[in-house]
Amino acid sequence: MTAKSRFALVCLIVFVAAVLRLIFLHQFMLSDFFDCPVLDMRTYLEQAQVVARDGLAGLGVIWRPPLYPYLLGLSLRVAQDSVLPAMIVQVLLSSLSAGLVYLVARRFASDGVALAAAALYAVHWLAVFFSALLVGTSLFVFLVLLALWLLLLSEAKHSPWLILAGLAAGLSSLVRTEVLVCIVAWAAWIAWRRQFARAALFAAAAVLPILPITFHNYRMSGQFIPVTAIGGYNFFVGNNSTADGKTVWASKGALYELAVPEDLSPLENQSRYMEAALEDIAEHPARFAGLILKKAYYLLNAYEISSNLDIYYVISDTSPMLAVLALLSFGILLPLAVVGLVFGKYDRRAAAPVFLFMIPFALVLLGFFITARFRSPLIPLLCVFAVLGATAIRDERRSLLTGGRTMLLMFLFLLVFCNTQFFGVADPRDNLEINLQQAFAFQGRQKTDACRKILKRVLTVDPRSVPAIYLWQQLPEN
Repeated sequence: MTAKSRFALVCLIVFVAAVLRLIFLHQFMLSDFFDCPVLDMRTYLEQAQVVARDGLAGLGVIWRPPLYPYLLGLSLRVAQDSVLPAMIVQVLLSSLSAGLVYLVARRFASDGVALAAAALYAVHWLAVFFSALLVGTSLFVFLVLLALWLLLLSEAKHSPWLILAGLAAGLSSLVRTEVLVCIVAWAAWIAWRRQFARAALFAAAAVLPILPITFHNYRMSGQFIPVTAIGGYNFFVGNNSTADGKTVWASKGALYELAVPEDLSPLENQSRYMEAALEDIAEHPARFAGLILKKAYYLLNAYEISSNLDIYYVISDTSPMLAVLALLSFGILLPLAVVGLVFGKYDRRAAAPVFLFMIPFALVLLGFFITARFRSPLIPLLCVFAVLGATAIRDERRSLLTGGRTMLLMFLFLLVFCNTQFFGVADPRDNLEINLQQAFAFQGRQKTDACRKILKRVLTVDPRSVPAIYLWQQLPEN
């Protein structure tokens, strides 16, 4: 295949990705959910509105990664408070990410594998879903893939590519701070090969986008806060004695009992949460070990744990297209990817930066809690290894009952393991609070039918829900 043909195919894949995302964006805009954001989506929108009015200074000490609300705020200022331009940009970034999957994969695998992986990510339902939500997922995935591609490219090119890789990595940390662990791993990998100057150059470039936020936090609080002041809180939510490893709601009682004073400084506040979580861990180490195992199971399971919207309810209510695409679930993608990782034909040494993102990122997730949004940045890279896995199975199909038995048994075991719902992974009670907040948002916008519909969902799970009963009684014609 010629370079021109490959370029044309990649452009076609990006175009298909954009069409699917625009279709879902249109469907989402026509739904009742579009102008009734709740939880993180509402918070990001409120922060963006502050930025549009007062700039970054209006946010005070940064307690959530600032890049997404900052860019959203700039968009609101230019577009006169319309979120549509920002959503179209998200669609564009998510579509271009499919092209980046190709560019990353072709650095360590064949062109055919890279093209198939890009196509797989283009149609992956969760990537399409998050491209229409007011969260930073599409921006983060784009920046991580860009950083990975530039880092892989810098192995064969000169230092400017390494500098650009560091800048992209640093920017990604302003969307999701967990990636800081991966940045350290990348720098350590470069230094381990005795390329100390290149490691220092990469690290300096990665720090550069972070410095303005660190300076902003120091100016606001007088304390050294590199990016955000929420790490201790999130660690407590994910690891205290009542944590379930997948929802914030399980920790509400513990948060209430802890009662952190409001007059603490940002660092003191986060230290208090961290100390409380560590005390719970030290007091009940067996419980903590079991919690980590549960989170590992949640991380590998096919079920997508919601965090801002009841995901499966939204797609069933708004998008038959996504409901069909969702048949290619994480529970199929992951078993194929593991087979590809172990048995696939690719340059493992060249793929080292990919591993140094996936492994540290997954481990950091286990330290907090697991949701669909949090684990979704792993999906584009899993698409690459899933194609390698499918290729390995195809190439060995004649020997699967002889020499290829290990591959077949691994795939079948993971297929069962990832698609079996144990340990409350799909507990319908997890979405009660999400749906309740959405119901109140619907009521506030006078969307009575939508409110009634989602309240029925809540009351089916918990017929005694006091907030749901109260809200139901407030609705007309009841």
